Amino acid sequence: RLDANPWRNGPGDRQIAETILRHARPGDAVVFTNLTRASVEYYLRRSQRRLSMFSYPEEMAAHMGNISIKNMLKNTPRLVSDADSLAARIKDGKYRRVYLLFVANNVDDFLLAALKDKLPVKDITLLGQFRQSLIKTKVDLVVVEL
Repeated sequence: RLDANPWRNGPGDRQIAETILRHARPGDAVVFTNLTRASVEYYLRRSQRRLSMFSYPEEMAAHMGNISIKNMLKNTPRLVSDADSLAARIKDGKYRRVYLLFVANNVDDFLLAALKDKLPVKDITLLGQFRQSLIKTKVDLVVVEL
């Protein structure tokens, strides 16, 4: 049987959002990396739950459908600056938990280093492994307890 909606097969963007919503409490934040924001944010906003949302690197908030890891890695000082800035915003916002949609690449490594270095991280827990619905990129959903 051919499914009329093939991206429903397997855990994708909707399931990422549902997992966040099952665990999220007031005062939590979500950090999107790579191309994870547009579709997951759509499902989160439909829920009417208020979560603070951030993109890393910051430029990803302006063009959520286009990425060049190669070009980003040419400007590592910018990646470090964006990661440090995001860590400061999270610290200033007094968030208790941060849900991080992590895509294994060298760009996201700068963010993880800044979070561990600049924030009082109590625990990091993997909530699930997913594939983005359309582009099939592997996404690890982790919660960082502060």
